[in-house]
Amino acid sequence: VDIVGAGVAGLQDTHLCDWYAHGWNAGTFAIFGSDESSTVMPILLKSAYDNKVHLAGEALSSGHAWIVGAVNSAYWSVLEVLAVEERNDLVKKMMQMWK
Repeated sequence: VDIVGAGVAGLQDTHLCDWYAHGWNAGTFAIFGSDESSTVMPILLKSAYDNKVHLAGEALSSGHAWIVGAVNSAYWSVLEVLAVEERNDLVKKMMQMWK
């Protein structure tokens, strides 16, 4: 199995998971009601506990039920954490890497 990112510095271990083999989560995804995109979503997108907690996942993106939604959400959450930590050097590097 070719693992993307296996050459990433500091990567210590990987774990492959077949989500279809898990009865409690196979085929599930987040979906908001008609007005929850404008009422619930903004609350979930805000960092909490003095900018120490940042949520991410497909539920917090416009790409519900798609892996790209999870990846996009993770990208923005990482940028938020780096901004809070004032790591502008890493923000710039990340943005250049993911053009």
